[in-house]
Amino acid sequence: LFVGATSAVMVLAAVGVYAVTTYATIQVTNDPLLQRDPAVKGGLVAYTEFAGGVGDVWVYNLADGTRVLAVNNAASQAVEDIDGSYVVYGDNRNSPGNDIYAVNLSNMTESAVVVAPGNQTEPAVSGNRVVWESSEPDSTNVDIVVGCVSGCTNTQLTTDPSVQFHPAISGDLVVWDDTRFGNGNGDIFAYWFSTPPSGFGVP
Repeated sequence: LFVGATSAVMVLAAVGVYAVTTYATIQVTNDPLLQRDPAVKGGLVAYTEFAGGVGDVWVYNLADGTRVLAVNNAASQAVEDIDGSYVVYGDNRNSPGNDIYAVNLSNMTESAVVVAPGNQTEPAVSGNRVVWESSEPDSTNVDIVVGCVSGCTNTQLTTDPSVQFHPAISGDLVVWDDTRFGNGNGDIFAYWFSTPPSGFGVP
């Protein structure tokens, strides 16, 4: 894992961060284990590290160069996203199927975002809100669901019998890929939790 400590950064495929303003690359991890799935927010980089084929959640602090093991259990975790003090990740501890958990980095407490039949995947987090893909067992239909790390009820945003996938969230806005029109090309849909800004709509 490599990282560049600067205010302008982007994640590399090799699980690292490249400093745009200084063109510097710094190695974060140097052990023989596999690291992947980087997610970056502010001064924190979350990633998955595999030991014995099992993924754990690690977090690297750009400010002081320290890293911490945030989640470690017998199941395998895969980091998906980070925002503020929350890292969200896929977890197979309730296999078959995949569920979504979160860890609060301020106190290192873990909580289940969603545990349900089928597969819950591709979580993205903004503040306390989490959005993800949800599919029922033996179903090819995939929908978008939103919930919270804590304190709210999960809500299914899509019901169309097609595939919706790759959700992203920022504040009150959720966006995703959508195949409902069946034209061979995916479209982008959006959902606002509050009143959309003036001029929001289809281009």
